[in-house]
Amino acid sequence: MAPIFVPNSIILNALSMIPALNPCFPQKNKTHLDLISFLTIFMSMDMNRIFDLFAGGNDDLPIYTNKELAEIRKIEEFKETPVFKLGMFKKIIFNHISYKDRIIHLFKNVRPKLDVFELDKAGDIVTFERGWDFISQCKLEESEWRESLKLYNNKDFKGALKLTLKFYQGLEEYEKCAYLKKILDFFKKDLATQK
Repeated sequence: MAPIFVPNSIILNALSMIPALNPCFPQKNKTHLDLISFLTIFMSMDMNRIFDLFAGGNDDLPIYTNKELAEIRKIEEFKETPVFKLGMFKKIIFNHISYKDRIIHLFKNVRPKLDVFELDKAGDIVTFERGWDFISQCKLEESEWRESLKLYNNKDFKGALKLTLKFYQGLEEYEKCAYLKKILDFFKKDLATQK
């Protein structure tokens, strides 16, 4: 944006009202020329350069090559695949389990005392809801999802499903329970017949 220059006549007209109305410009020891000088300097400033001091400007933005942009696109596309979403579900559930004990141990000795049970409960809610965001996208009627589930046909993934099912049973969210049970049944019935 280019600097804005305002003609002195407009500034003088605006200034004729300022001293009487604005407490920021006390009338004592201030002349109209002081205010004109101040406003002229202020109005001739390049605001983009001022704001760039805080935002870092555009110089800090990375410049990617076409090859790097293609790699970034591939990563973004992979994030939309069933394999990624199922893997994230499993990772979220198991990372929570592995870190939970350490975090609770850390906060047991904090003063003032924290309610460790409430901390544990809040952590469970955040974890299982985030896991649900991924697993709820599973569409067993689509072959891509069924093929991806075959890759996760192991006790760890089934354990994550069972833990999530147990969590939602405790909250009495039976629609989510039915959905998770349907995925577990897929492992039991459909994959068992293929072996």
